Amino acid sequence: MLFWTSALQVAAKMDRIKAAEEKLLTLAREFGGRHGHEFQISTFDTQFPRSVVPLVAHQGNGEEEQLHIHAVKVQCSDKLNENINNKTETPLVLLHGYMNAAAYFYRNLVGLTHFFQTVYSLDMLGWGMSSRPDFQLQLCDSKDEIFATEEFFVESLEAWRKANNIPKMILAGHSMGGYMGIAYCEKYPQRVERLILLSPVGVPEEDEAVIQRRQAQRQSSWRYWALSEVAYFIFQYSSAGSVFRKMPASWGENMVLTYVQKRMPSISDPQEQQAIAEFLVANNRLPGSGEHCLNKVLEMGAFAKRPMEYRIPDLRVPSVAFLYGDHDWMDPKGGLKVQAKCRRNNATTSPDITVYSVRNAGHLLMLENWQELNAGVILGAGGSKNHLPVGTPLPDVLDSSNYYNNVSENSWNSGNESKGRNGLSKSSLSNDSIAEPAGSAVSVEQ
Repeated sequence: MLFWTSALQVAAKMDRIKAAEEKLLTLAREFGGRHGHEFQISTFDTQFPRSVVPLVAHQGNGEEEQLHIHAVKVQCSDKLNENINNKTETPLVLLHGYMNAAAYFYRNLVGLTHFFQTVYSLDMLGWGMSSRPDFQLQLCDSKDEIFATEEFFVESLEAWRKANNIPKMILAGHSMGGYMGIAYCEKYPQRVERLILLSPVGVPEEDEAVIQRRQAQRQSSWRYWALSEVAYFIFQYSSAGSVFRKMPASWGENMVLTYVQKRMPSISDPQEQQAIAEFLVANNRLPGSGEHCLNKVLEMGAFAKRPMEYRIPDLRVPSVAFLYGDHDWMDPKGGLKVQAKCRRNNATTSPDITVYSVRNAGHLLMLENWQELNAGVILGAGGSKNHLPVGTPLPDVLDSSNYYNNVSENSWNSGNESKGRNGLSKSSLSNDSIAEPAGSAVSVEQ
């Protein structure tokens, strides 16, 4: 009886997240400056064998368990074939951040089809409406916990790519999705045309100054010490999702709605705020799975156990674009340090690195300034201003050469040069927004 009760509860929660996703995908049609007949939005699931990922063997009835990845697909309609030469045939694949899901890109999906013929946004394995297997990793001598955790996401993404016959993709990941996108490129560089990192976690190495500052904060008051101890316990032995699922439902719903209202001032419409809150609640009420990756790959404070600043220069992909919000808690200096390292290397052995800054945005830049984020993704994918609607704001380009030439790596944070947004030197694109070409009859939805 308990089994059936639990199964019915999970089924009801799946219905709830499906309804929440549908609300966000309905909202998606309002962003991007396109008419409804110019694109199609659909969702689909892709199955693959459980043995693809490094999980402890599942005791079943002899048949191998099938897992699946849920995805949102946005595609240009056939009516736009006359403009098809202006778009790239290489699909864009979006990976969401920690404890999130594909529909969180609802403000970006349609606008990105100004350059991409096809856009996919995935619920990574263990999140959203994808399978949520128990996160019990199979370790062996050649696979430590970090490697096995990365492989859980890398191999499930590769299984999805194979099943959908995608020879090559432009891969973009937000936060934890960016981290796992880098790990994917390490193993399957031949499958990635370009990599785009949206406020990625785990890039810079934690330095001694940061460690000392954190220790001083812990000792500054008993309240800070107590809060840090609770946070450490949750990080090390549980997860934020586990804590959330133990809350009374009304508490969790009110907390999330308040978070959306205060954390995302750019979203002022009450119905949109409610839709996002419902999606976040529904996503995190489901059984925990992928969320348990956090303390496997990161240290407390969101620094990677194997920092990506040392891994990205060895990637065998042509280019990597970083996008940060101008008040992002992910430090853009991480991307600039990677750029400097790659420039010091032989140009044939390291990727070309571009770093963009998105105005009026923090870590959730895809929601806080979706137009400038879309512009940065399209430019980072090899597109140009001509692929963007008239009036689209462009992100700033940050450049390590303005900062790094006369500063040693060990004193990276001590420069006093002229600073732009993010407190960093910048070189701006030629215009803050795209001017309308002479004689153009194109109109832009504001």
